[in-house]
Amino acid sequence: MLIKIRNVYKPARQKKGQSAVEFALIFPLFILLVLGLVDFGRIFIAYLAMANGAREAARYGGLHWNDAINIRQKVIDQGARSIVTIRGSDISIVYLDGAGAGIIGCWPYASGGGSYVPVASDGTCGPIACPRSSCAQPYPGDSIQITVSVLWASQTLIIQRLLPGGSSYTMKTGDATLIEQ
Repeated sequence: MLIKIRNVYKPARQKKGQSAVEFALIFPLFILLVLGLVDFGRIFIAYLAMANGAREAARYGGLHWNDAINIRQKVIDQGARSIVTIRGSDISIVYLDGAGAGIIGCWPYASGGGSYVPVASDGTCGPIACPRSSCAQPYPGDSIQITVSVLWASQTLIIQRLLPGGSSYTMKTGDATLIEQ
């Protein structure tokens, strides 16, 4: 009795073009996955830069509450080290009462640095009335809150379709710390 042994290295039937068709079907999905990972990586890097900038600015603002130019510059510098462009107008500086009574003032963006504004009569900075006896300036124990909002544009077409807002959306982060001086 003879046993017929097939050549292991040679397939029984030739399937010409099968691997090319499989590659043509899988390759677009693979490229989509890689580009999506790159785009989400860019988003994550930008978010980290914004969060680190807000944290650095809040830490600096806790010691130098009346130096809005350098508080904003801390955030802008973190963005410059990353892939995100942060403008001074993207940064909000708000002062909160230490007893939890609410907003006591803010520092609106102005090209020359602007000035501290106690609770605004028009409500742009917080409530119309001061929640304590004086809102002329923050005191030790009050908090400074830094918020960074940046308009982000996705580079991958599929990510633009998946995320709300289409091709651009607003990323927002912030941090707060106690004022010490």
